[in-house]
Amino acid sequence: MNSGRRTSLVAIFLLVTMVLAAMVCGSCREREGCNLRKATPLPTPTPMPTPTLSPMDAIDPCLVADVTFLAEGARPDWHGDLIAFDKRTDGIFEIYTMKSDGTDVKCLTCNKPGAPPGHRGNPAFSPDGRFIAFTGENENGTHDLSEEPGKGGNNDLWIMTSDGNNYYRMTSVPKDNGGTLHPHFSHDGTKLTWTEMYEASKITPAKVFGSWKLKIADFSVAGGVPTLSNIKEYIPGDDVFYENHGLSPDGSTWLFSSNFRRGVSVSNLNIYTMNLGSGRITQLTTSDYNEHAQYSPDGNKMVWMHGPGGGTYESDLWLMDSDSTDKLRLTSFNDPTSPDYAGGPVLVGDNSWNGEGSRVVFVLISGTKEKQQQHNLYILDFEGSCG
Repeated sequence: MNSGRRTSLVAIFLLVTMVLAAMVCGSCREREGCNLRKATPLPTPTPMPTPTLSPMDAIDPCLVADVTFLAEGARPDWHGDLIAFDKRTDGIFEIYTMKSDGTDVKCLTCNKPGAPPGHRGNPAFSPDGRFIAFTGENENGTHDLSEEPGKGGNNDLWIMTSDGNNYYRMTSVPKDNGGTLHPHFSHDGTKLTWTEMYEASKITPAKVFGSWKLKIADFSVAGGVPTLSNIKEYIPGDDVFYENHGLSPDGSTWLFSSNFRRGVSVSNLNIYTMNLGSGRITQLTTSDYNEHAQYSPDGNKMVWMHGPGGGTYESDLWLMDSDSTDKLRLTSFNDPTSPDYAGGPVLVGDNSWNGEGSRVVFVLISGTKEKQQQHNLYILDFEGSCG
């Protein structure tokens, strides 16, 4: 074959090849482009398992979520969505209620006929919400500092209907040698506990508050009138100071604070329990200053106030299991390194849980001179139901 013919055949072969390639490429463009290599399929991803929180990873319901100011006032008690408290009003303390968001504030005792003539404070709801037990300065009082709620001199035990319209005097303590503090109903409403002074204050480290005893009575209502019966009294240690903090939810254990022995200062109180069946006393705290303990609704926890004691004017709110283990500081108002620092010494005082065990209302007291003290209520929210 001559060279001219070979050249023609090569040219024809190249032309046919180009035409076929163009046809194939055109068809490719209509579909996916001109990459004729077969794509390798991607592997199907394995779904990630849904994470589950172990008990160690879960949020502790007893961690503090928030602490917020609520209102001016002192010595609170929580029932449903209502909080009862006392507040200085025109020279004496009066009893108020408000909703737990601080709204709908009502004075129950202001200018009410039948109410005690002086200070009215330390309110405590009955479990059914029909009544409020409280302390009232009687006709022997002079509105002295020692007769304010929280001191209790010349104060009697009173009960009123929760609308503040009907009043019932339950005790008559002797003039200048008696007093009443901190009434609390049992959780089933059949008992009422309180603290009663039987010897006035003596200026010694152990007896600056006088001598007190714990009292308990059966509570009943007949014809709409509340009555106390089967009254019993207890002096668990020496003739010193005892402060009632109420019964455990099951009614078996009495919670109180005391200096317990002569020679121990009232600025170094400790928290105790007394088993009502056996009389056994258990000391839950061992040092510094401890007061105002309250059982959680389920009885497994308690909050209380703790400070360095020895006359130091400061304390914060703490939490512990009811057997005194797992003590945890909840507030840091007196810690200069904390963002919650109050700017000076303050005292956490009386407190009360809500029914769900998820919130605590407490009083914060500022001002080192008692006549100039400011009482403000705060609410502490837990992350969940703590107790």
